Amino acid sequence: MADYKLNTDLIAQLIVSLLPHKPVLNALGFLVSGCISLCMIVYKFHVILKIPSLSKIWMSIKGSFNMFACLLLPNLYSNFSVILLGISGGNVATGIYSSGHKFVSLCDGFTKVLSRTFFPFLARRIDKHQLYVKISGIISIVMSLGLFLCADLLVKIFYTPEFKDAALVIRIMSIAPFFLFLMNTYGTNYLVLQKKEAILRNIILCCSMGGFILAWITILNFSYIGVAITITSVWGVRGFLTYYYANK
Repeated sequence: MADYKLNTDLIAQLIVSLLPHKPVLNALGFLVSGCISLCMIVYKFHVILKIPSLSKIWMSIKGSFNMFACLLLPNLYSNFSVILLGISGGNVATGIYSSGHKFVSLCDGFTKVLSRTFFPFLARRIDKHQLYVKISGIISIVMSLGLFLCADLLVKIFYTPEFKDAALVIRIMSIAPFFLFLMNTYGTNYLVLQKKEAILRNIILCCSMGGFILAWITILNFSYIGVAITITSVWGVRGFLTYYYANK
C-alpha cells in the first residue's frame, strides 16, 4: 500500500509544482490523487468505510493530541510569516518570496512522501532506521546542493526577469532540505515510533513560539528575506534539537 501512496502523492506534488499560479488546478491535483488512493483502498484492498461516532472521533483526537499539536503548531510561524509579509511588504514582496519558496516546497513535499513511505516499514523494523537515515540523508544533501547551485537557473527558466530576486530566497533556504531530513528522520520516523511524541511536541512548541517572535523582528526589517531567514532558522533549530533528543 505504501507504493500506491508514494505514487499518488508524487502525482499531487508534481501537479502543484508545475502549476504554481493556478490554485484550482493545485486543488484538483490533490483531489485526483486522493480519489485514486481511495479507489485503491476500497477496491484493491477491500477496505470497508464506515462513519465513526462522535465519541470515537473524540477519543481518537484525545489519544493523538501530541501529534495533532505537532501538525498544528508550525502554522504559528510559517503561515503567519507569509501573512505578516503581505501586510508589511505588499504583493510584490510576497510574490518574490512565494516564487523562491515553491522549489523548497517541492523538496519538502518529496521528503514527506519519502517519510510516509518508510513509516510503516520502520514501525515494524526500527532496526533498519540507519538505512533510512543514509537514503534520506543523501537525497537531502543532493537537493540542498541543487537548490544552492541552480537557484539562478531555476528562476530564469520558470519566471520572468522581475522575479530574479527569488534566487536569493532559494539560496537562503537551500539548506532547508537537510533540516527537513533531520526533522523527519529523527522526529516522525523515530521519536514517534519510540512513543516519545511528548518530546517532539515540546520541541515544536518552543521552536514555533521562537519563530513567531523572530518573524516580527526579521520580516519588518528585511521583508521577504526575513521570511526566508525565519523559516530556515526555525527548521534548523528544530532539526538539530530533534536529532539531539533522538540520540540522547
